[in-house]
Amino acid sequence: MKTGKHSILAILFVSAFFLLVLGIALAVKIRYPLQVISGEASAGTWLSGVLLVISATLALIISLQRNWYPWLILSAFFLLLAADERFMLHEALKERILFSLAPKKGNDWIGELPVIFGACAGLFSVVVLWKHLRFSGMILILAVILLGGSSVLIDILGAGVFWEDSLKLLAEIILVFTLLTETGITQGQTSA
Repeated sequence: MKTGKHSILAILFVSAFFLLVLGIALAVKIRYPLQVISGEASAGTWLSGVLLVISATLALIISLQRNWYPWLILSAFFLLLAADERFMLHEALKERILFSLAPKKGNDWIGELPVIFGACAGLFSVVVLWKHLRFSGMILILAVILLGGSSVLIDILGAGVFWEDSLKLLAEIILVFTLLTETGITQGQTSA
């Protein structure tokens, strides 16, 4: 099934916005390019929150079109992720776990429980998406799984914030593209 002219225009608009924000941030932080993507006060973190709110909005639109409640759950999940991105909820929970339980050496993985729980919720969301996507969306969601899963693995292993955040951003923009192709606004299609 063809994506349609409106979805392609929307994808181009989101892509241009994404690149414009990163370009401006890079121009401002030309001496510190890693700070454009990484860090809680970075343009990458802000973009991540924006992409998650867009995903939540698109999931809500799909829910209204298809009269299907699980899309509402996905919308709420994306909003929760956006709130986590802005308010660092899982980092605060991780800190609380580490300081309250004071794990012994070798039990450092306990602090990663919030990330692992989030990854499991993300996996559930992907399964729900997979079951209800058109074929073009299935191809895109495979990229989301690969990039998002790699980002979570890098986070848990502490292998590098830049790569973690970069892969997460790529997964989120592809998720937005996936949901844009699913909205059905292009050809007036509202069926599941």
